[in-house]
Amino acid sequence: MVTYFITVENTGQTNQSIDLILEEVTDSGCNNPQDLTVTLSDSQVALDVEETEQITVEVEVPEGQQANDYCWELTGTVSGSNPAQNATDTQIKMFLTRIGENSKIVINGDPSQIDLPNKSYSGLVRSKKILGHIKEISTIDFDHLDVVRHPLVSKIVKAYSDDFKRNE
Repeated sequence: MVTYFITVENTGQTNQSIDLILEEVTDSGCNNPQDLTVTLSDSQVALDVEETEQITVEVEVPEGQQANDYCWELTGTVSGSNPAQNATDTQIKMFLTRIGENSKIVINGDPSQIDLPNKSYSGLVRSKKILGHIKEISTIDFDHLDVVRHPLVSKIVKAYSDDFKRNE
């Protein structure tokens, strides 16, 4: 058994939940990673700004083999932003341009709850328009049917949505 100690650090500007994923790397010179049993001590780490946490990766190596004969990588992915309807263009751009290699990112927010003085300044709304044509980016619009809180909340969301459509 080989144990690696890895420090995960939140270098962002907000508290984040970071998903850790261990992936095989199939590269020339690497033994078949399917022979390995790899265990992460934590697959998700919640960190405040500038906070660090140490996790362990344990690798059970087949008898007669060396751990460094295998190739794998550990990636950390920020699993989501705080609701972003009040983020500016600059804030959304800053967040999106920090995407690491092999990462996925989720930005969420409710355009009906924008609190900015001018609703057209919402970076969430503008980024959807600006980036919508990029094939690697997908967007999902939820409506009252997607509400999973109290059933009354779904009816409230629908009523406001209907009113918004009538007044557009």
